[in-house]
Amino acid sequence: MVKRMKNSSFIFLQSDYPELFTLTELAEKLVSIDPNSSLTKTRLFVEKLVLLMGEFERYEFSPKDTPNIRINKLHAAHVFPDNVKSLLDTIRIAGNNATHNGDRTEKEAKYILKKLFKLAKWFYETYEGEDLGNIEYEPQEYVSSENEISQLNQQLAELQEKIVNYEDKIAQLNASENTIKQRQKRSSKVAQKITFDEKETRRELIDPALRKAGWECDSELLSYERHKTMPQKGRNMAIAEWPCGRKQADYALFIGTTLYAVIEAKKFSSDISTDLHQSKQYALNLKTQEGIQLLGEWEGHKVPFLFSTNGREYLEQIKRYLVCRYPFPE
Repeated sequence: MVKRMKNSSFIFLQSDYPELFTLTELAEKLVSIDPNSSLTKTRLFVEKLVLLMGEFERYEFSPKDTPNIRINKLHAAHVFPDNVKSLLDTIRIAGNNATHNGDRTEKEAKYILKKLFKLAKWFYETYEGEDLGNIEYEPQEYVSSENEISQLNQQLAELQEKIVNYEDKIAQLNASENTIKQRQKRSSKVAQKITFDEKETRRELIDPALRKAGWECDSELLSYERHKTMPQKGRNMAIAEWPCGRKQADYALFIGTTLYAVIEAKKFSSDISTDLHQSKQYALNLKTQEGIQLLGEWEGHKVPFLFSTNGREYLEQIKRYLVCRYPFPE
């Protein structure tokens, strides 16, 4: 038998989902000695979890579907909300980077384990209907031996060969339209408890949303504060930490070298429906500098568009307009 780590944060998975639990054990045991392998195990967890959710939801994937496509399909079918999709994508991409680049760090692997815990907790509470309370992820301070890793890998291989029959559970989860609706409500309610600090909100929610909208965006790499990133002709760039007097805008949106907007990023739990105060301060304190162009000035504001976001879904009913007379190009 393999020696279990004491008080694993993922212990709630052990009884009903032993394969998933074993993957978390491997990821935790490898995090210090082989971060790349730890990240590939967390990615495998996501791939297994997505297939399992497909079974539970009676959703048929195409054999050609990649893990990314499966995630997108389940998201489009309202199986999980945006912040859960963000967790799935973050873990999947980190695992891909570990596989292809092989230069990941222990710090990143530990960060991803925290994300994996949030995802696993959401999954368990949604599909088991059990409230796990306010438990938080506790890193395992544990030095693993090669023998332990080998035994766990063997155990995982044996679990993967077993065919688990979830027919009774699937029938229970889909017993009626009301049962399905209640599960969807529970999914959303549980997802609302997932917390992101401001940095996590930028990295996992706002960055992807800006990229989806057509902006080049990576708040870790495209940063004026960290790397003196500057806008460039022919590129639409969202540059993080842009100087605005003594403050820094979380994002400055450039089309070519022209500045069109600034964005204030709030943590996921913040209410931003009426909060443009900080972005207004950014716009008022912007300074002209070599290499950028400003469109004009509106009551002291040096950009025409101001935004505040917490990474949540955009709501039309709270949209605020800044009317300006500048003739924007087509």
